[in-house]
Amino acid sequence: MARCFGSKHTTPTSLVLQQFLIECLVVAPNVVSLESKLADEDNLCFVTLKKAGIIVEDVDQLVRLPSPLAEKYYSRWLFPNRAVANPSSLHELITKVVGNMSASVLRQSVVGETNFPKEATFQRIFMEGLALNTHRTCSICPELSRVFSSSPTDGDQPLRIDGEIDFYLNGSLRWGLELLVNGDEIGEHMAQFTPEGKYAALNVRDRGNETGKVTSVSRMEKRVTVFFQLGDFSRCSCIFGMDKTIHDIPLKR
Repeated sequence: MARCFGSKHTTPTSLVLQQFLIECLVVAPNVVSLESKLADEDNLCFVTLKKAGIIVEDVDQLVRLPSPLAEKYYSRWLFPNRAVANPSSLHELITKVVGNMSASVLRQSVVGETNFPKEATFQRIFMEGLALNTHRTCSICPELSRVFSSSPTDGDQPLRIDGEIDFYLNGSLRWGLELLVNGDEIGEHMAQFTPEGKYAALNVRDRGNETGKVTSVSRMEKRVTVFFQLGDFSRCSCIFGMDKTIHDIPLKR
């Protein structure tokens, strides 16, 4: 892939630019608005990425990664530090990803009357956590949309199921994750995944309330619900599937 994009581009020169490019990655092929002027050093890095064909920008300063190849290639530059091994379970992965979230970033990202960050903020932070806690051989595909095959039963031919998930972890894991914020209902596309099928996705729900304590929510085997205290975000309460244990997870500052 390096032959396609050359060697003159660099890693992001600041945290601001890195976070912007990660947001471009997690929403691809959709566009992200470049709302503020870049510093000189960031602008130089940004220009080299455009010249290499890794990102494109239109006249309205809307930026996107133009192809799946560009997404896969530059994700290695955005996330150079990967784990030495993959997690042994989804429980372990989600615990580490949530604990890796920055409380200060969440506090600074609250919007509107909800006093809670937008889903795009959680998607970007979640992507960072997934990369940090999986091995480099594990490809992370955000906004995966393709046709899946269900598991055959009783000798029947497998059915083809249209599905879309926020994150798909490839390699030996083959895990799908759907991220929902403040109880927003899961899309109709998720209902098309077979309940016991090979591609049934884990539904991660982020919620906020005044106490950060677990409230009455429906529990499902393949659902994780995370409760944050509004205005604080220093820690959260987490329930995994049907497990009655409430896990207290501290977040990074």
